[in-house]
Parts: sequence; C-alpha cells; structure tokens
Amino acid sequence: MRLEKMKTLAIIGFGRFGQLMAGVLREHFDVCAYNPHDKSRIAGKLGISYESSLEKAACRDIVVLSMPISALEDILRKIAPCLKQGALVLDVCSVKQAPVELMSRLLPEHVDVIGTHPLFGPDSSNVCDGGGYDISGRKVAVCPVRTRKWDVDKVCEYLGKLGLVTYVMAPEEHDRQMAVAQGLTHYIALGLMKMGIGKQELTTPNFDALLEIVSRLESDTDVLLRDIQVMNPYAMDQREKFRKMLDVIEKEIGGN
Repeated sequence: MRLEKMKTLAIIGFGRFGQLMAGVLREHFDVCAYNPHDKSRIAGKLGISYESSLEKAACRDIVVLSMPISALEDILRKIAPCLKQGALVLDVCSVKQAPVELMSRLLPEHVDVIGTHPLFGPDSSNVCDGGGYDISGRKVAVCPVRTRKWDVDKVCEYLGKLGLVTYVMAPEEHDRQMAVAQGLTHYIALGLMKMGIGKQELTTPNFDALLEIVSRLESDTDVLLRDIQVMNPYAMDQREKFRKMLDVIEKEIGGN
C-alpha cells in the first residue's frame, strides 16, 4: 500500500511524545490512540479517537509504536496477528539496533517496517494554538528495516512537509552517534541534577544553557533515561571515556 493511500494511523503508547505526535498528525490522518492505562480524556481534548483494545488499534494502515523499549517485545507479539496486509509499522525509540531487531524478528513479512528516532520532544517543540506543536527544523533519523526504497522516500518526503529534516542511516550508525549526542549529554546533565545544581543569582550564558538541559531532563521518565544508557551498545564506552578524561583534566589543573 502506498503512503499516499494510507488514511488511518494508530499511536500505540500515549505518553507525552505520543500526544505530541497526535497534535501533529491529526491534520493528516484519521488518528486513534491506545494506551495500557486509560487516556481517553486526553485523546478527546486533542480531537482524536481513543481505542481501548490494543488489537483493534493495530488494525490501521500505519501503526506507530511509542513506548519504552522494555515494553516493545510484548506489544509486538500481541499486535503481530492483527496487522493489516501492507501496513506500515514504525517505532520512535531513542536507540535503534534493539528495536529494529525485535521488529524484524517478530512482525509478519506482509508488513513494512521502518525504525525512526525523532531527535526532539515536547519540551523542545513550540506549542501552537489548539494543542498542536511546531516541529519545523527538528531532526529525525530514519532506519529502513523491511520496505521498498520508494516507501522510505515517501516517508521522508512526508516528514519534510511537516518541516522535519530527515537522516536515513543504518541502526548501528544511529546508535554510535546518539551514544555521544544523547547518551553522553544526558549522563552529564543527570550528574548535575543529582548534585542539586539549580538556579542562582550569578550565572553565565553557558551555565544557563546547562540548566536548560537539566530542566528538560527532569521531565523524562526514569525508564527512558535508563534505556538511553543501557540499551545503546556504545553508550557505556562513551561514559568510560568521559570519566577517564575528567581524571586527566583534574591532573592537568593540579588536582590530586
């Protein structure tokens, strides 16, 4: 089924990012949401339908999986028998190798699969009137899994119309880059947060920028923060390099 003929879209996992997607995609598709815990009131406020049955939600043209990686395998097993012939399944996990492997192994051959990672969230997007979001200029990684090239091109073309900048790459390359861009950044900010670093009277622009990162981190779930560090196979190496470099810097400045 070609993308332009796909009319119905399900968001499975209706947390903060799922709600962001609903605010953007409702103008383009007949969107429904599903969540293990009832969030029908939020869906109603966003002007989309809510499906209380996971299996029924999965019977859409496009199925977007928006949940922690730890919950992904169970959801994939449950929706696999329900997916339409020619449906398109995408995930939005922050790492890509593990989700891609799971989707490749557990989803039927008659569906197309693409891994994605939107490199933004509700806190880095501007809220528009009516509850939508302005995501123009934001980046999204696209990792083809099981699909024809024209499907990937169409997906990137559509994302471009939303104002997004797309990067098509292998899951391994994505995880290597995100181990630095996301894993290391979150690691440093998490350390500042655990220290209780906060606002004070005297600041510099650089310090204010660090506090902004910390404040965004506070709204992320503990599960997401852990997945970014544990599920990315390259994140531990980057953390170790960083810790060793701190020791080098300490010696260079005359510390013990």
